[in-house]
Amino acid sequence: MRLTRALMAACALLLAVAVPHAAADIGIRSIDQRVASTGQIVKLTASGYLGPRPWKPYPVAMISARHAPQPYPCRGGYCSPIRRLETLRRPPYLFLGYVDWRPVKGLGESGLGILRFRVPRVKPGPYLFALFCETCARGQKGSLIIDPRLVLRIR
Repeated sequence: MRLTRALMAACALLLAVAVPHAAADIGIRSIDQRVASTGQIVKLTASGYLGPRPWKPYPVAMISARHAPQPYPCRGGYCSPIRRLETLRRPPYLFLGYVDWRPVKGLGESGLGILRFRVPRVKPGPYLFALFCETCARGQKGSLIIDPRLVLRIR
């Protein structure tokens, strides 16, 4: 009986620590297509902690998987690549548009954002998405949040 209570207390503590941390994470969560052709419309969904409102739209770009910047070791873990915003409007990036945010009920300063875009004319192959977070880095630059698991294969 005591072991069960101790186990339940440990699980509750773990959830209390893990849930706020997960809610604070920001990034692209999904794309509704895994394979697409030029001109096809794709829906991209992003979410995460944005801080106090008003929330600025976040720019999104697409980049060939082989040219995508990689996270780098820092502070005992890995950090997202840091770039200037104007970088997203130059090759090898393809600027797609902005994620506009709306509140997520019950999660305070967290938001959900959608971007629908038409697949640009590019070479066939795998592409990744970069969400630019201006407040995620110091100075005149921002973090490029890239999830290497969200691949759009363009045919």
